[in-house]
Amino acid sequence: WCLAQGSGPAISASSPSAAVLWVHMGAAQCCCHAQDSAGDKELKSGTIESPPGFTKSEVVEAPVAVEVKETKAAVDVTREYNVVIQKVGDRKLGIDVDLTDGRTLVVDKVGDGLVSDWNDSNPTLEVRRGDRILEINGTTGNAQQLTQVCKNDNRLEILLRREG
Repeated sequence: WCLAQGSGPAISASSPSAAVLWVHMGAAQCCCHAQDSAGDKELKSGTIESPPGFTKSEVVEAPVAVEVKETKAAVDVTREYNVVIQKVGDRKLGIDVDLTDGRTLVVDKVGDGLVSDWNDSNPTLEVRRGDRILEINGTTGNAQQLTQVCKNDNRLEILLRREG
């Protein structure tokens, strides 16, 4: 059963606790390859024989620990971005927010309004459900104050964070 194979040295296992390293002028060989009736590869114990072109002195048996894990890498990406909303007439922002943490605003819903207009014009910087508003016009750290800035100021420079 070959654990590594390629243009360099090959490592083959003759038992679960030993491996054989064969090196011959950059060539690689593999031994002890067996397959059971179910089609699964298994390690076979036995006498290590020199492959063609190798002498017994070139065959080295060494302890080895092999663990194969199949993992799916999950990448958490946190991204901060800025949006600028200019209030026009009596149009609403059109977002529902959650103030629960007391420091930021979390977007619960984006409905019809100025934020939706922003999203249509800026698809790579769209405001989405779950985005966290960290700062508005320099105000940060207090959810109630952030909502007051939204109500009182006509131009809103908003810093958001998207996790995820």
